[in-house]
Amino acid sequence: MARHSTKPIMIRSTKFDYYTVVDRFLCGCFGATGIVSLSIFIYEVEHNEQLPFLDVLVIRNSENKLEFDVYRKETATLRYIPNDSHHPFQHKMASFNFIIHRLSNFPLSIERFEHEKQLIKNIAKSNGYSVHLIDNLITKHKFKRTLYNSMTFRRDTDNSKFASLEFNFNLLLKMPTWLAKRASRKV
Repeated sequence: MARHSTKPIMIRSTKFDYYTVVDRFLCGCFGATGIVSLSIFIYEVEHNEQLPFLDVLVIRNSENKLEFDVYRKETATLRYIPNDSHHPFQHKMASFNFIIHRLSNFPLSIERFEHEKQLIKNIAKSNGYSVHLIDNLITKHKFKRTLYNSMTFRRDTDNSKFASLEFNFNLLLKMPTWLAKRASRKV
């Protein structure tokens, strides 16, 4: 196989999957699948300027830019836990929280956002829930996102270190004195 200096256009990854947009010529060089040092590479060719990846549909628009939409397989069903079931309320809301979280975090265009929002409302109606409940969940997710984006303190920047200690009663008695000497440190 000849080496090419063409770099990938875009790379995104999840825990186990990598999504890379490359030139069509490079895809032809790899073949349909290839096994390289215990890694399996499979590529999909876009159809009708669309390429599904996990639950995202990547769409190449007329200006040759990438847009995103929510992807559902043809076998996807609109049935979730119905409102009249005896499941706990939080279990019933889990799927709606998931799809509304996805709605609010995907970079969708206004039209695609409204289409997905209407689809979620239709799913809720078909499962016996009120549209008002979905509107409240959307408002709640927007508020959480706004609040998170406006915070200056982020939990992920915390550099605290944790240690696991074997229980020792004598050490436990000495702990307050030891901590008092190091009060300026975060333990």
